[in-house]
Amino acid sequence: MLANNTDGRAIVNRNDLAAGMKQIMRDASGYYLLGYTSAAAPTDGKFHTIDVRVKRPNVDVRARKGYFAYTAEDAARAAAPPKAGPPPAVANALGAIVEPARGGHAARFWTGTEQLADGKAKVTFVWEPLVQNEGPRATDVPSRVMLTATAADGSTVFRGRVAPPEAADPAAPAPATAPPTAPASAAAPSPAPGAGVSITAPSG
Repeated sequence: MLANNTDGRAIVNRNDLAAGMKQIMRDASGYYLLGYTSAAAPTDGKFHTIDVRVKRPNVDVRARKGYFAYTAEDAARAAAPPKAGPPPAVANALGAIVEPARGGHAARFWTGTEQLADGKAKVTFVWEPLVQNEGPRATDVPSRVMLTATAADGSTVFRGRVAPPEAADPAAPAPATAPPTAPASAAAPSPAPGAGVSITAPSG
């Protein structure tokens, strides 16, 4: 279809691709790129043919057969000025929400594979947070990762949270500690230790 619409050459139903590739190289090694603007500038949305003629004898001209014109609505939409964006304050606030942590990554990821005796594959996924000590988002420390793993046929092998083990029961008595000798300063929350998961899936 593409070759037919552009008056190109389709290399099909051939076992010998070398001859077709040589023909493609010959065709692409010399050509003219022509462009024009229609004086009528139709906006009827219809197909308009293009006929390319040359005065040089004994040449084969291959060019696209035509084009679909814009409709009046298409032309107005293309000529319209761009729509105004949100106010700067709103744009800055939205940008701050999606701004990545300093360094570009909030966590480090690792994957490993192992071939099992039954022919299946064992895939291990591990992550750990990267603590950022500077910048306005220094306290944005990841606590869990959502992982989706699919097989070659698109079926879901695993989907869920990969998070560290839950903390100890808060109702349990805390170990005795010596009272602080000075007021403790506010500290950033401790980062999660990271976590991992192993998945068994068909090989491939």
